[in-house]
Amino acid sequence: ANEMLERTSELAKVGGWEYDLISETHYWTKETYRIHELEPSLEPSLAMGLNHFAPEAQPVLEAAVQKAIMYDTPYDLELPLTTEKGRSIWVRTQGFPVYDKGKVVKLRGAFQDITERKQAEERLQESEDNYSKLFNSSRDGYVINKGNGELLNPNPAFIKMLGYNEEELTRISWRDITPKKWLDWELDNHGTQLVDLGYTELYEKEYIRKDGTVFPVEVQAFRLDDSNNLKDMRIASFVRDITQRKQSEVGHIALEDKLRQSQKLEAIGTMAGGIAHDFNNILQVQLLHAEIVQRQLPDKSKFRNNIQHIINAGNHARELVKNIQAFSRQSELTSVPVKIQNVLSETLDMLRSIFPASIQIDASIDMGVGSVIGDPTQIQQIIMNLCNNASQAIGNSSGILTVSLREFTPSRKPDNPKAYSQTTRMLELIVRDTGIGMSAEVVSRVFDPFFTTKQVGEGTGLGLSVIHGI
Repeated sequence: ANEMLERTSELAKVGGWEYDLISETHYWTKETYRIHELEPSLEPSLAMGLNHFAPEAQPVLEAAVQKAIMYDTPYDLELPLTTEKGRSIWVRTQGFPVYDKGKVVKLRGAFQDITERKQAEERLQESEDNYSKLFNSSRDGYVINKGNGELLNPNPAFIKMLGYNEEELTRISWRDITPKKWLDWELDNHGTQLVDLGYTELYEKEYIRKDGTVFPVEVQAFRLDDSNNLKDMRIASFVRDITQRKQSEVGHIALEDKLRQSQKLEAIGTMAGGIAHDFNNILQVQLLHAEIVQRQLPDKSKFRNNIQHIINAGNHARELVKNIQAFSRQSELTSVPVKIQNVLSETLDMLRSIFPASIQIDASIDMGVGSVIGDPTQIQQIIMNLCNNASQAIGNSSGILTVSLREFTPSRKPDNPKAYSQTTRMLELIVRDTGIGMSAEVVSRVFDPFFTTKQVGEGTGLGLSVIHGI
């Protein structure tokens, strides 16, 4: 029987022991010796067994043994132990009272090396701790979706992203936080990729916050089970709020468009400036000779009127050249302190007498704003061109043209702290109208020279491009 017990103990890697309270003798199986890394020839004792346990474990085991003897209470403990060769291991030790005539006469038990299991448990616990830290500290959202749309186990980032608390999220569905335009698309995307691959490629969609605002997100989903039916599947989704990225992309595109527009205008301006310079020289010669011919003609000559038409056309062409030179920044400037409020008031008074009565001009001008350094004629040209555009946008209908002027100090943006000093004072001139507005295509070309939406002969297409040049 002892041989069979030893063989069984060796195969199961579970040692056995016995302590006779009457004779105070001990018995250990070979497996128990092997776990302690002791020679089987040594006589076992209670002290020898107890001393191999870690110091903090010894009083725990002593108390359990005493309780088993005195109160017939079995024990089952997992304790650290140091082998005879100095290895630190974990063991499971069990003890059971043996009775004779109602009295405890022996203790028997099992002894097992559980180091591998303990190490696995520690690794598992470490993994769980790392997952918990990642789950709670991640800036990306995480949530589990059931096939019926139920949301489970959302992490703090997902909760914050949506604006609900955890309890509220468990009461709503995936459909409640997804705009309608995305529902069928996402179901189709999940149906093809999750079933076939077990995961989806990274994709973009939108979510709806508790307050109703819609925001863009980037999502990747993974199947958590072996189900091939989307309705029964459990899906883990990683979600990233990409609002700032989208805003940056829009700003980057706008900046690129602005740069392209600036480069295009600069190229056109250089070409236009060269043409205007040569054209102006030709005009000077034509006008000079036309005036000489006119002076030499008799007062009653029928050709004087024809020559006058030539001179008028030349003067008109000269004004056009001035506009082209202003656009190309080649005209001579007079930079002096200018009170824009005064120029604006005078120009609006003049425009009220020119514009039709169906156009109401409302002005909100802060007469106390500071001066700017500029050319008074160019400033008036800016006002005239803006107001003329507004008037033409209103057309023959009744409408309101609103002009405002104010002083302000721009706030510095965090991404461009050197854009303006915090003490910079600026003037803001706004011209608004109640006209038909402009399409996106017109807006994209609004500063192109010679571009106009008017009929042939109604405009030069230089109004806003001249403003841009100034």
